[in-house]
Amino acid sequence: MNLGNKKSNLLILLAVFIVGGCGNFSGNYEEIESSTSSESTTTTTSSDSTASFVAVGGDGTILTSSDLTTWTSRESGTSNSLNGVTFGKYSYVAVGDNGTILTSPDGMTWTSRTSGTSNSLSEVTSTKEYNCACAHSTFVAVGDNGTILTSPDGTTWTSRTSGTSNSLNGVTYVRHSIFLTKFVAVGDNGTTLMSPDGISWTSRTSGTTNSLNGVAYIGNHTVAGDGTMLTSSDLVAVGDNGTILTTSNAYTLTPRTSGISNSLSEIAYGDSVYMTVGANGHVITSPDGTTWTSRTSGTSSGLSGITFANDYPFGNSTFVTVGALGTILTSSDNGITWASRASGITKSLQGVAYKE
Repeated sequence: MNLGNKKSNLLILLAVFIVGGCGNFSGNYEEIESSTSSESTTTTTSSDSTASFVAVGGDGTILTSSDLTTWTSRESGTSNSLNGVTFGKYSYVAVGDNGTILTSPDGMTWTSRTSGTSNSLSEVTSTKEYNCACAHSTFVAVGDNGTILTSPDGTTWTSRTSGTSNSLNGVTYVRHSIFLTKFVAVGDNGTTLMSPDGISWTSRTSGTTNSLNGVAYIGNHTVAGDGTMLTSSDLVAVGDNGTILTTSNAYTLTPRTSGISNSLSEIAYGDSVYMTVGANGHVITSPDGTTWTSRTSGTSSGLSGITFANDYPFGNSTFVTVGALGTILTSSDNGITWASRASGITKSLQGVAYKE
């Protein structure tokens, strides 16, 4: 009788253990699942916290935005004017007066880097993680007195010989494989330099003595049915007195009629449209780099920088331009209409970059 009771008690305890154990295992499983989900959310939040847009300007001004509507001022740690900014290799790089170079992984926290020069830097470009053989020149910065600096990571910079004492105002990366040229820099007095690797630079004849302020690679190659390579203007340079130069072979530059006499500061390409901005709020666009149409920007402030945000947000491709008095304008219809955005500042903005 006692043995029977012991057996009954043992069976009851075993049942409780099994049920309780399963319950605990289930509870632990849910806890692990919840923890994994939380980690994923944290990672996503961290990724989302990286600013999609960064604008830079006078007195070390840095503004960031993730929606183009709200712009937030960030501490740059410098009072030097910042003239250009780019994104590449998971980092923003901004350059400015007196050899200033700053880097940031998210657009919010910035670190000063040693450039090795006191010359002011005007612009910086990046290979943007394309499959480039010139890994040592992931970033290329240009500036006064023919200054050219290259860096593999935005942290360590090396001075290169440009062969000119003219100030360099713009630089771009050429990512098309058919070009031996990988970088193009432009500057005062029509200076045009080309390089296969960011290290060795060769002067090219631009055909103008006007200062060139900006250059962009377009890369619109198409192949006809008979195998013929058809191109629009792959490289477009813009400058003073409404100067526009184009080339489809990276060697011979052809002047185009802009229809204006004002200085043009920068150029961008997106959604099959070339767009350049400049003094007095001028915006002009072109479908092919040859024929240009003036657009109404809604501002008389000088515009200094422009970028194109592809598929932002979620299908809305947008041009963003910045300029004097804290001007920020956006257009989602290829420059036909523009919306003014509140920057919250009156300092001049010189450059803007989009994290692709």
